Amino acid sequence: MKRFIILMLTVFPWTPVTVSAQETGDDTSSKTVDETPAKAPAADAEEEKSDGWEKSFEMNFASAYVWRGLNLLGQGNQHYSPGVFLPGVEATRGIWTIGWVAAFQLGGRNVASNVDGAAGMEQDFYVQVEKTLTGDFSWTASLTAYGFPASKEAESGADRSLYAEPSVGITWARKFNPFVKIHWFHGVQSALSDFDYVYFNVGGSRDVKLPGKLTLKLAGEGGMKWFFPDDTVEDNVWDIQLGAVLEYAATDEISLTGGLGTAWSNFAGVKPIDEATAWLAGGICISW
Repeated sequence: MKRFIILMLTVFPWTPVTVSAQETGDDTSSKTVDETPAKAPAADAEEEKSDGWEKSFEMNFASAYVWRGLNLLGQGNQHYSPGVFLPGVEATRGIWTIGWVAAFQLGGRNVASNVDGAAGMEQDFYVQVEKTLTGDFSWTASLTAYGFPASKEAESGADRSLYAEPSVGITWARKFNPFVKIHWFHGVQSALSDFDYVYFNVGGSRDVKLPGKLTLKLAGEGGMKWFFPDDTVEDNVWDIQLGAVLEYAATDEISLTGGLGTAWSNFAGVKPIDEATAWLAGGICISW
């Protein structure tokens, strides 16, 4: 999961409960003293080592930045692809995960207006807890802060716009690892809270081991927004996203990824072809 989470931001832009197969703890039964094998010193050392933080650093590039069916840098044009750089850092220990991910527009005619309007230079911080419920079921809870430190009030509604999103979900680690999640997207500054919404999200993913060091990661999800207090919003309420990532494990610590994705969301008065978008992405992950 750590090896391609940031790349999947472009295939399924960031929600802290990932769209890949969930890593759940083993649900083993208790053993008596006589049934428990003695541990060798090497095994003790390995277990002690695994109790520390698992860390990863990723650098990814994508032709477009799409989140919940919307091309965030297109300013209403789902087909506009100025390019985006997506770096990220993540650390996991036990059931806890913390991380940072950013999105920087690489070019295009609207770079300055996107930065001012809280669509560029995005800085996100998140914390997540995941724990096995029973068998193959696990629950997740997370809190994400979406920050835009360079945004301006005249264009975005608030200087240094900040949004917070608590989320909860359940995953079944079988077949396509189906999940159900619910999120509350909230504008921290009062001027931003008029378009708060609850987001209902379902989807799944599957890893397919290929010959050699290759793994194909497939994922799909869909969602619906319920805006409040302004429930008259009709655009970008429904969305569907599909994606595929091919991962090459160069070493135990370094992996290379390449992927593609497509998404759709509803927009009033727009042809179906113009409601859809597609993109390419690739990057590198270093974990330790």
